[in-house]
Amino acid sequence: MTESSSEPGGALAARSWGRPLGVLVSPRATFESIARRPSWLPPLLILLVLFVVAQVLAMQKIDMEAAIRDAMERQNQPVDDAQVAQLAEMQSKVGVACNVVLFPAGMALVAAIFWGLANVAGGEIGFKRSLAVTGHALMPNAVSSLLTIPVILGRREIDPIAAQHGLLASHLGALAPEDAPAWVAALLARVDLFSLWSLALLALGFVVVARLSKGAAIGIVLLVWLFWIGLMVGLSMMGFAGGG
Repeated sequence: MTESSSEPGGALAARSWGRPLGVLVSPRATFESIARRPSWLPPLLILLVLFVVAQVLAMQKIDMEAAIRDAMERQNQPVDDAQVAQLAEMQSKVGVACNVVLFPAGMALVAAIFWGLANVAGGEIGFKRSLAVTGHALMPNAVSSLLTIPVILGRREIDPIAAQHGLLASHLGALAPEDAPAWVAALLARVDLFSLWSLALLALGFVVVARLSKGAAIGIVLLVWLFWIGLMVGLSMMGFAGGG
């Protein structure tokens, strides 16, 4: 019996398609297995499928024309009903397709950033292992998507801004008053239980796989996270509610 399979979740960690679950129940054994034989496709596909399913279900309950009209008014743009209808139809047709492309591209970009920062900090990791760590560390988002689907199904209609912040009451944005500025809501929405879980997994992953010190791994992860928060808040201040 191998060392990883003797631990709780070790059998999952040893298999590529078991790792997405293994990282949630036995993260160290999973990352040790990734260090020996990296895999990134299973978590990417699981995350992408759940993300798309949740998005498709949510879009069916969002008044897209009202959301676009509201966004144009907030940005002081002239509102034309024909243009709004055209944009709503386009969003419905291409929105999901675009995200199918953007989601993997975004994960690869984040992995590339971590790859560069980890090596600058003295780590030993290639891009493929960085991508594997990043993908598996994002698996708490799969749990979030699974929990969000019944929430979506239980609602007759969904507010688009609430959907951008997150429909689960797992973030501080759920406690913000309704009249809170968009940037405040966007900031609070980033402090999310599942995001914090992913941050912890990212730090552990780079300690195990890249052989970084705990301080360096935590510092790199927090640096990227804070940059992401700043970007989302900045977008909200410019009128892009929710920041994505």
